[in-house]
Amino acid sequence: MIEAIDRETVDSFAPVRCPNEEASKRMEKLVADFRDRHDSIGGTVTCVIWNCPSGLGEPCFDKLEAMLAHAMLSIPATKAFEIGSGFGGC
Repeated sequence: MIEAIDRETVDSFAPVRCPNEEASKRMEKLVADFRDRHDSIGGTVTCVIWNCPSGLGEPCFDKLEAMLAHAMLSIPATKAFEIGSGFGGC
């Protein structure tokens, strides 16, 4: 599915932006249920980058992975960031 997905398709599944119709409806209901209880629920964001040139960024501290982690972990309430197999590889 990742090979066929694009921004337009993802955006067409607003407000949750899950490009699976059945899952999107379940997610929307779940978020509404939490909202109605004045509560919140966590989530996961997947980012796909195509045609990224190898070696992008500085070789040590400012490589692309470090810059992405810095940006994502700067978002309030973000608790984790993984690349590739991430936590599953541990």
